[in-house]
Amino acid sequence: MPISEPTSTLNNDSEFEVDPSRVPAVTPTEIPTEVPFKSTSFVSSVELPTDAPSLEIGSNSAAVTYTMPAAVSLVTSSYIPVKVSSANNEELSDLSECAAQPAVKTNGDALPAASNIHEDDFEARRIEGTFLNDFETNVNIKGEPVASTSNLEKDLVVEESDLRDFIETEAWRAEQRHVFVLSSSGKPVYSRHGSEDKLVTMFGVMQALVSIVEDSDDKIESIHFGKNVIVFQVRGPIILVAVSKKNDSVLFCNNQLTYVYNQIVSVLTLKQVTSIFERRQNYDLRRLLTGSERLIDHLLQFYETEPSIFMNGISCIPMPSAHRESVSSAIISACSKIKNLVFAVLVANNKLISLARKRGYSMSPSDLHLILNMVAASESLKTAESWTPICLPNFNADGFLYAHVSYMSDNCPACLLLLTVDQELFFQLSEAKMKITEKLVKNKSMTLINEVLKAPPSLWMSLHALGLSKIRHFIYKCRKTSNVVSSPMSPPYSNPEEANALFTKYQTLYTNMIDSNPQIHGLFQVSAEETVICLLTEKFEILVAVEPMVKKQLALDLITKLCQWVQSEEDRFFLSNVPYL
Repeated sequence: MPISEPTSTLNNDSEFEVDPSRVPAVTPTEIPTEVPFKSTSFVSSVELPTDAPSLEIGSNSAAVTYTMPAAVSLVTSSYIPVKVSSANNEELSDLSECAAQPAVKTNGDALPAASNIHEDDFEARRIEGTFLNDFETNVNIKGEPVASTSNLEKDLVVEESDLRDFIETEAWRAEQRHVFVLSSSGKPVYSRHGSEDKLVTMFGVMQALVSIVEDSDDKIESIHFGKNVIVFQVRGPIILVAVSKKNDSVLFCNNQLTYVYNQIVSVLTLKQVTSIFERRQNYDLRRLLTGSERLIDHLLQFYETEPSIFMNGISCIPMPSAHRESVSSAIISACSKIKNLVFAVLVANNKLISLARKRGYSMSPSDLHLILNMVAASESLKTAESWTPICLPNFNADGFLYAHVSYMSDNCPACLLLLTVDQELFFQLSEAKMKITEKLVKNKSMTLINEVLKAPPSLWMSLHALGLSKIRHFIYKCRKTSNVVSSPMSPPYSNPEEANALFTKYQTLYTNMIDSNPQIHGLFQVSAEETVICLLTEKFEILVAVEPMVKKQLALDLITKLCQWVQSEEDRFFLSNVPYL
């Protein structure tokens, strides 16, 4: 059946061109890059007399947009006056004074002027060099100051000039995405770019923003200014912050922060993290994460470049189903009698070859991504058999599994992981690995694995050979099995910069569609470089990049042909059935 042009049920949103009989075609500027916060309990807006861009702060129970030049403000269900200095140090009026002029209403009732809401005066704290580029802010907080101890303040001492010099470096400011992790007391835990020690003051600003909103029985979620977004995620004693200048959606940033949090839990377990901060609120978590920074660094890069992660799916090495079953049989026959073995996983090149599981247990895609990340980020695993604890948050966030990790041979890049709940099984699993290797060599599966991994991608997929040369690239996900397949990168996406630009478009389009309410089922994004199409159906999700001059109906016909071919090759690309150990 050909793919018909999906119908959109979106209600007259000005950011989309909606035609009930057509897939909405939009230009890049019309794609919504900010996910609006919706609330029934509190929604208000203050319009200031200026044409400057607005800054919107969304929280759990409030979303308020302030329009002001070069402004950094915090908006919740109570008003917090903010004094703003522009980049050229021209001081602007207090937000409370400007906001007093127009009428401010919520649920039909007029509120008193913002400057009259808070009566107590506290000393203003000067905070400079925040991660909002080109802004300097003086935040006058009307309320309870953030609790701190003298020891914590001593630990967080940093020279103001050092911070200013650091964040003004060209390399640091040029980064398009930042990720920060800190404790609820403001202690730095991780910074994607730069040294946490030099950014201590900035971490204090982030902690203060979270604390101020929590003091109002609310939770900060995101800050929007121009095309930039700052997303906050509070997970118990851990605060995670993502800053993006790439038009990323709130959903995309939130998913990224969730992966970072899961990686931390994977190293420590949730139970240990909670216990540590219950005993000592200002504990420096970096002491326990030393050496794990590379895992988070690699995971963030992995998330931004691997299609299966941002689509929450699993990518498999393409292989005839009979040969994949032969590999699984070798693993099962060597491990079936081992008690307390939960999973056996064979991976290579960030993709899955085979997976077997104990009856009654399953592995989520996000847990598998953590395993793939550990293997890819740890070169030391290639040199010898390893025995390492790993927590899979979606399997059991409070406990470790123990993983026997080894590569099949010196000449084979496939890595085998045998995961158990018994920390005394190393030697038994080591013996099982040797048996698996012998069986794979005997039935020639080892040779096949090597041939598949060394073969050029064009050998198993050529869009030109399929008569789909106008399709430049695609990502397909089967919703039933969460398997993902994508075409190899070819011109014009041969270099990393061009490939990253395409993935950014994919991510923006996909996350905005997933987060839309009501659900949008099809969307076109037209640009001079290419036309990107996203379709969501009951059976599959697909992202496609076609040549920029291709007409919409022709593009849909090409996608119909492509989907039919992928579905006919599912046994080769997908792991349809996961056998039991």
